[in-house]
Amino acid sequence: MSPQQLQNELGLAARRGNAKLSEAEYADAAALVAQGKSPVDAVATIKAQQAPVAAPPKFTMNAAESKAYARLLSAGKSHPEAVNAIVQQRALAQSLRTPSGEEVRNAVAERNATGRWGPNRPGR
Repeated sequence: MSPQQLQNELGLAARRGNAKLSEAEYADAAALVAQGKSPVDAVATIKAQQAPVAAPPKFTMNAAESKAYARLLSAGKSHPEAVNAIVQQRALAQSLRTPSGEEVRNAVAERNATGRWGPNRPGR
């Protein structure tokens, strides 16, 4: 098998096996093929030797943050830059003690139920 064909076969096997191999791992897989293993088996062997990578925790956003995220992406920001901006926005809102949407809804519901608009203002 030519070196180019070997590289192609290993690349296809890695892609089909959802494996991301470094150059050193490709060289190790090529050595296994030279010893008589098939490219698929060589990639599976290298993949089994890799340490499992833990998935990062999923970043969840509320509706307003999702809109801001979409605006940031359309403005040309990358995913990490947009997520960082959302995290900074959360920190600013927390430092300014900005009420959450749920707190505002509860306050409005209480105001509507009691008819009082504030601590010193009589109801209308």
